[in-house]
Amino acid sequence: MMGPMRLWWLPGAALIAFGVMIAVFPELLALMVASAFFVIGFGWLTFGWSMHRLEQRSRTTRQVYYYERQPW
Repeated sequence: MMGPMRLWWLPGAALIAFGVMIAVFPELLALMVASAFFVIGFGWLTFGWSMHRLEQRSRTTRQVYYYERQPW
């Protein structure tokens, strides 16, 4: 067997390794949670900033067209 079927045991072994590391080093859990909060917060700020810039750009480049109806 080649490819991903060969490493069927890797996700389970990684979870067990993380569990053992957290049991031995409890501060590791705090670091993992803190890094997750940091990544989520940074992503939220980046998304909000990009939406703010997009809204400002569309506000400054908005054009209004007036069509005059011809009397004929």
